[in-house]
Amino acid sequence: MPQFSYGALSPVTHFTARKFAALSAASAMRPPQFDAYAILPSVLEDDNQGDFNACVGFATAQVVRYVLVKAGFPDPGQLSPWMVWALTRQQESNLGQNVGVDLHDALTIVRNVGICKLALMSDPGGDFAALPSAAALNDAQAQTGIEFYQAADLDEMLTGMGTLGVPGDLAIAVYDDFEHPLSDDTIGPISGQVLGYHNVLIRSYDDRTRTAVLHNQWGDSWAPQDEVIVTYDQINAIWSQGWVVTHPNIPVPQSVPSSINPTDKIWKWTGDIAAYCLQADDATRASLARQVIAALQAWYPGAQ
Repeated sequence: MPQFSYGALSPVTHFTARKFAALSAASAMRPPQFDAYAILPSVLEDDNQGDFNACVGFATAQVVRYVLVKAGFPDPGQLSPWMVWALTRQQESNLGQNVGVDLHDALTIVRNVGICKLALMSDPGGDFAALPSAAALNDAQAQTGIEFYQAADLDEMLTGMGTLGVPGDLAIAVYDDFEHPLSDDTIGPISGQVLGYHNVLIRSYDDRTRTAVLHNQWGDSWAPQDEVIVTYDQINAIWSQGWVVTHPNIPVPQSVPSSINPTDKIWKWTGDIAAYCLQADDATRASLARQVIAALQAWYPGAQ
């Protein structure tokens, strides 16, 4: 079994990010199932980061490509994980070292600087100090403008995935069982010591079975199609950070799915508000929360 690479990503967030609205009804308005392959079947690649601790670069390159295509832009093809990894290490004063980087820093770089096509910055070999060329930086400008939100927990991440139609961007603690999937493409019990931290994508979820498919970048020697099936409980056990990456061109649904009774105005109201709050600022969220409270009080006189 080959040795897989993952970084020493800190599980403690050290930044402030826009978050999902903290509404208890948020999960009620998400589709019970979502699969990124069902929307864009050829965008997520079966890739391999090799001996480089560049998992954040690889996951970022894949989710950004997916989001851009979902937003209506022409498919740019494979994007460069090496550009993201290099610029993030430079920002974190680790350029020249084979180390992991922070998801928030990497996503911020893509939002502001962009990410070039793979052909313009490929595998750097042993040159860990390599930086993108002027041509690469110029090409990267066409792949900017993403938005991203930190999910407080798995429920918020799945809500963002299902309502926006994008994969989830997940940082996890790696245990021995994750390195060695079982023959049925699942992983064993989460136990033992943390070996390191890693970045994968949640490709799909199913609320009925409470399972999800994780899309990795360790190649087919790890698991077929680089994917394993995990339970929600297993994700919660290895959870470190969760992000939902999107784009202003991706519409936010303004109503709950048909599986929610449309005559139940309380759930529909709170569902609509929860969907809108995915992109609202603090003032708007506060205003809408007051509207929900006022509506509930009107429907249930005497409620406090």
